[in-house]
Amino acid sequence: MGKADLHIHSSVSDGMATVPEIMTYVQEQTDLDLVAIADHDQLAGSLEAWRWVQDHPGCRFQVVVATEITTALGRHLLAYFFRPPFPQQPFPRGKSFRHTIAMVHEMGGVVGVPHPTVMWTPSGGYRHILWLLGQGVRIDGIEVCNAAIGARGNTEKIRLFNRRDFHLAELGGSDAHHLAQIGSAFTFFRGRTATDLERSLAKRKTRARFGPSGTVTVREHALQLFKSWIEKPTRGLRATLADR
Repeated sequence: MGKADLHIHSSVSDGMATVPEIMTYVQEQTDLDLVAIADHDQLAGSLEAWRWVQDHPGCRFQVVVATEITTALGRHLLAYFFRPPFPQQPFPRGKSFRHTIAMVHEMGGVVGVPHPTVMWTPSGGYRHILWLLGQGVRIDGIEVCNAAIGARGNTEKIRLFNRRDFHLAELGGSDAHHLAQIGSAFTFFRGRTATDLERSLAKRKTRARFGPSGTVTVREHALQLFKSWIEKPTRGLRATLADR
């Protein structure tokens, strides 16, 4: 069985480690077979990670190109791309879930709902997801295990809702903003490669689990929160204004 951490943030967005630091850590300190850097409204970090793997022939893991898109009402959506040519520009912010999902699928990607039911980082709630599915909107996966503070307590509720009502592929991702958090939640899938993961997602055969997490100091958390709450929104506002 393969292990994939499908939700990691780099310094390109509001993470604290650079892409090379993340890649080296995954290579030397984890047993992950697959990772996805899913920066907020950015593809640059994920594309850099993909190129890093290509430039290191001895690398034992693969990278899935990904991003976490901010849709209408601030709702987050995970998007994964398994095949070149990869999109080079971030997705437009502020579009509806339905519109954004359609764009991802048109580009050959898959979509997942991250950290559902977490109020301060909204994505899709129970009724919203159920309504979308009832409208025929294709959602590929739901993040059952997210290791961020405040998300772990929702795991069993999300797993129950998914098995009873949604029937989506289970996703696990650390939502790591620090190196020590990488691998603290992951996705089990049959096989070892990105192609194997894609096949398992399509068949709804993935399983989400929690893994060990290293220590992050209070100071490190405070620095990351400043980056997330002050630096990133400012950068996002500038990018939104530039798009217009």
